[in-house]
Amino acid sequence: MKRRNRQRSSKNVEPEGKPSASPKRNAFVSKAVKFFSQGWGAYTIPLLLILLYYPLELAPYSAVLGLLCFLSMVYIIVADMKPTKAETKNVSAPLWELAKTLAIALCAWVIICIILQTAKPMNVVTSCSMLPVLHRGDLVFLQGGQINAPTAQISSSLKASDVSYVNCTASFYNGSTAKMPCVSSVRAGSSDYPARTQNDIIIYDAEPTAYGAIIHRSVLWLSAGNQSFLLTKGDNNAILDQQSGISPVTADRINGKVILTIPAIGYLKVFLFAGFDFILRLPTGDVTYAMSAFDAPAGCNYVLSAN
Repeated sequence: MKRRNRQRSSKNVEPEGKPSASPKRNAFVSKAVKFFSQGWGAYTIPLLLILLYYPLELAPYSAVLGLLCFLSMVYIIVADMKPTKAETKNVSAPLWELAKTLAIALCAWVIICIILQTAKPMNVVTSCSMLPVLHRGDLVFLQGGQINAPTAQISSSLKASDVSYVNCTASFYNGSTAKMPCVSSVRAGSSDYPARTQNDIIIYDAEPTAYGAIIHRSVLWLSAGNQSFLLTKGDNNAILDQQSGISPVTADRINGKVILTIPAIGYLKVFLFAGFDFILRLPTGDVTYAMSAFDAPAGCNYVLSAN
């Protein structure tokens, strides 16, 4: 009987050794979850997805990354709006914090507008028409004032024959190339004015308004009597904006010239608007069509260069 009792008691005694690693692992996981779900840690998720999307923009499943980034942004917005236990007891506290945040943001915006001399000091690149200088998702800062581009006096409208072309090479990201004619200069009066890459990059409100705000390079000011018009072109486009149905740009429709660029941060806006477009497309029942809201627009798969 004694031997049997000893054997039973020995079975109940756990062998001595290293403590189990599961509590440490569980603690690490809980800390990681808490970090990525609260405060500044929550913002790292969409930023990491953007950094991953940036080099994979043309990959077959890049739209999935865009959707994940949009969903993570929605989570952050909802989490920030959810009141804490302390805020549920004191309703006026979060409203006061929101009012202070909006006031600070408004004051900062007004100060930036005054310093940069423009009512629209920031914007986001949403297309690839300015490659390789500006990339889709770049955040750009603008400054008002004089636009650097040559000026030509004209007495009549320009004709199609006043635009000269050269052979350009479109280098695709898959390694292939293609030849196409692209604008090299504009003849106004008795002089030829090349489409120089030294001219200022501007943002202007296009006419017709369906084109929205366009970020392209200034080419040539045309002065006719007491009126002036600006011709513009995307560095990665083969033709002038005005050859595609956009009216010559007047000074009052120019928001400013680009003075500073921050890569990739603008994807937050790109994915936010793409996400809303995705939601509007879902009722069609075509998931592929809905996911295409996150696809890169036409022209992002090549870079144009003059021979």
